[in-house]
This record gives sequence, C-alpha cells and structure tokens, in this order.
Amino acid sequence: MRRALLLFCLGFVVSGLAVLAAPGGARAVDDISFDAFFGKWQGNAVAETPPGAFLGFTSRDLDIVIGPKGEGFNLNWTTIIYPEVEGKEVRRRNASIDFQPSDKAGVFRAVGLEDPHSETGYVWARIEGQTMRVNSLTIDDRGRYTLQVYKRTLTGGGMELDFVSIQEDEPQRTVKGRLVKVAN
Repeated sequence: MRRALLLFCLGFVVSGLAVLAAPGGARAVDDISFDAFFGKWQGNAVAETPPGAFLGFTSRDLDIVIGPKGEGFNLNWTTIIYPEVEGKEVRRRNASIDFQPSDKAGVFRAVGLEDPHSETGYVWARIEGQTMRVNSLTIDDRGRYTLQVYKRTLTGGGMELDFVSIQEDEPQRTVKGRLVKVAN
C-alpha cells in the first residue's frame, strides 16, 4: 500500500515536470491562443484618475482590431476621449503595434518597441487564461518608471478591458470597459 502511494506520488511529480518542460512552459491548459482575439471590436470605457487628480472620470469610445501578422499578430486601436469639462476638445489617440514571438515560450515582443529608455518604451504581450495582457515599460531621464498594463479578457458577451498606468508604484489612471466583436 505504501509503495503504491509512493509510486502514485512519483508519477504525479513526473507528470507535472513533463508539463512544465513542454513547449510553452508552465502555460495553463485553459490558456487560449492569440487568434481567439482576432477581429474588430468596438465598445466604450470609463477612465478614472486617483482622487485629487485633475481629470477625474472621462468616457471613451474604443475601436480595436487584432489580426495575424507574420508569425505573430497586429494590435491596432483607436480611442476617442470625451472631455470631463464642457468646452474642451474631444481627443483621438491611435496606435498600431506588430508583435512577433520572442525567445520565451508564449511571450510576444513588440517590433521596434524594445527600449524602455525611449519614449515608446519596451512592449510585450502574453496570454493568461482568457486574457491577452500587453505591458509597456518606460523609464524617464531621471530613472523613474511608468508601467502600463492592458488586460483584454474574452467573455461570453465579448471583451472586457482593464487598464492601469502605474508610475513609481503609484496608480495614475485606470480604465475599465466592454467591447463587442463586430467583424472577423
């Protein structure tokens, strides 16, 4: 009985090591692939800055297009930012990033965005379960860092967006939104 239990435990450990050594490393079984995110997504979001900050709450319209690009994918998004205060102009921000596989399993690097000391920073992406996580790290001239994290999670009703911008351990802005897929 004791030997059977020992062999069972040993088999469990060996199986766990085999999973960790497999391509993709410790990637969870229920992680989905990047192509599950491919398509055109539209929705809206609300941004919030910490109490006492100038902006407060602002609403945003979101358009996101994710599609294949070489061995990786392209992430293209447009954000329309509506002012909190009447009389200010509506702002529009566009970005397009190509991601290619890195030398780390399941991690994609942004082409041309590989220097955290530049204005564009260092950007990379990975999948966690049903979430595409895109991170951007920049370091300013004084050595202070800003980390922006975009989490796009697939849900039964579409996609949820959670964004946070952190500067020197202090959250600067959060954005929460929902999008629906409008085209493949």
